[in-house]
Amino acid sequence: NTIVQHLKDELPLPAKRIIWKDLRSKRPYTDPRFRKTCNDALQLVESFLSSEAYFGDVLLEASTRLKALSDKSLQPLYKTNFVRVKTLMERFPERGPEYYFYQYQIEKNDYEVRQSNLQRFKISNIDAILENLDHFYVIEKLRYFCEVLSRRTFLKHQYNNILIEEIISLIEAGGFSGVPLVQIYYQIILSHLHPDNEEHYFALKGLLQKHSPLLPATEMKEMYTSALNYCNRRINQGQGKFIREAFEMYKESLVKELLFDKKKLSQWTFKNVVVLALRLGEFEWAEHFIKEYRWYIPEKYRDNAVTYNLAQLHFYQGDYNRVLNLLQAIDYQDVTYNIGAKTMLFATYYELKEWDALYALAESFKVFIHRRKNTISEGRRKSYVNLIKYTIKLQKLKIHQQSEISALLDKLVDSKEEIASANWIKEKINQKLDTKANLLRAEST
Repeated sequence: NTIVQHLKDELPLPAKRIIWKDLRSKRPYTDPRFRKTCNDALQLVESFLSSEAYFGDVLLEASTRLKALSDKSLQPLYKTNFVRVKTLMERFPERGPEYYFYQYQIEKNDYEVRQSNLQRFKISNIDAILENLDHFYVIEKLRYFCEVLSRRTFLKHQYNNILIEEIISLIEAGGFSGVPLVQIYYQIILSHLHPDNEEHYFALKGLLQKHSPLLPATEMKEMYTSALNYCNRRINQGQGKFIREAFEMYKESLVKELLFDKKKLSQWTFKNVVVLALRLGEFEWAEHFIKEYRWYIPEKYRDNAVTYNLAQLHFYQGDYNRVLNLLQAIDYQDVTYNIGAKTMLFATYYELKEWDALYALAESFKVFIHRRKNTISEGRRKSYVNLIKYTIKLQKLKIHQQSEISALLDKLVDSKEEIASANWIKEKINQKLDTKANLLRAEST
């Protein structure tokens, strides 16, 4: 009880003698005796966890039970259980790699039982053994090849992935057409190898929607993450239609509870969902999401995440004074929130025409970026410097300088550099161009 209470309260553990007294042992305390008791208790805990995992895995337990019965030559019990297990496998809802692995184990065990009963001259179940083994092996090979392809953007390690080309050739020739996981992983691979061909993404999306009831949670989470990563890459390349695609993928993932880790929602996933909703003008949905899902964020991050995302919501709604109030409540210790809040504040000063504050923040923002060489990548640092540069240039241009404003827009559009909040700057430039056009129309009427 003492240990449990200290762990709950996140307090340092009490002295060994106090713990020993709490155990109410009739034997006196000695250090070797205490260590032996701790070791015995640890083994019991480990055995309990193993048993929980074993009996919680229906297929593992069923497969192991059949093997045990056959090893003991308990034929009547084996036959009865074999029929039950086959029925279980037929009705089992998920078709993940483990399903095919245990099917292989069950069929292999049955083959060995037949051999021991001198049934070798009857038609065997070797076809079923090989088919399930192939399904398991191919799914796992494709799964980890997808992981290799996703890692190559940030890791240069050369993986030894033999037979993958032969497997892909088999799939292209029509093999494994009836195995949903194979077809899904194949489309993920194609989306990596041919990223400009959007058909592979939409084929993947269709397969996920069609076969999601058959997918185990772990694999389904990986697959939806792959689809989201593809959308994000296309968004970063300027393909605006994938904002809606990513948003809908996130909504599906929420319904299927794929975004949660131990029933908790990452503050960064929370932020990503809100940003997509806001970019699409889904303000009511975003507000509802913030209110409903805030409680899934770990408590230590919750207040900051909610405050920051509410500030973003009000910024998109044009309630800039509310934005200023919310930004004052943000904890700036986290560099991501810090730089995000500074970016929002910079844009808010521009919207409010607070030019003195804008120029002061521009200077302090540049100093902040320069001092974060070890925590912010060079590309990101340049993108924020470019945001400051283009915004200040735009502010200095007067309404009558239409050719210079147009040239600034052209430069922004043609630039191959990363520019933070590029869409917002484009919007502000176009507003300045439209203002001049509206003035000219007013003068002519």
